[in-house]
Amino acid sequence: RNGSVAHYLLEKTGDKQGAGIGNGVLISQWHPPTGNVKQWSRLISGQVASNILVDQLHRVAVGMGPYDLLHNNCHHLAQTVFNRCAAALAHWQHHIPDEWLIGFGKLILPLASSSSRSTSQSSSDGMCSMM
Repeated sequence: RNGSVAHYLLEKTGDKQGAGIGNGVLISQWHPPTGNVKQWSRLISGQVASNILVDQLHRVAVGMGPYDLLHNNCHHLAQTVFNRCAAALAHWQHHIPDEWLIGFGKLILPLASSSSRSTSQSSSDGMCSMM
C-alpha cells in the first residue's frame, strides 16, 4: 500500500454470531484502543518471519478449531499467531497472555457447572432447595 503499513486485528469469539465465521475467528482493521491496554509481547525488527500474509495467519487461526473457553480462546489465538510470526523458536512465547485467568477458570467452571446440574435436577424433580 504505497509503502504504508496496514494493521489488522484477529479475534476469536465464542459468540454464536461468530461461530459461523471460521470457528469464530474475525479479522478487521486495527484501530488503536483508547483505554488502558497492557502489551503482552512484541517482536522487533529482525525477529519477525519474512513473507507473512494476513490470510495465512487467518488460516492458522481458523485451523485451531472452534472456540472453547478453557482450551481454545482468544488468548490461545494470540500465542499461536504470535509464534507463527516469530522468525525463530527463540522468540516464541511459551505461555498464553493472562494465563492465570485460564487456571482460575479451570477451578471455577467445574464448580459452576456442578451447581447448575444440581439445580436443574432439583427443578426437574419439582423440588427446590435453598442454601
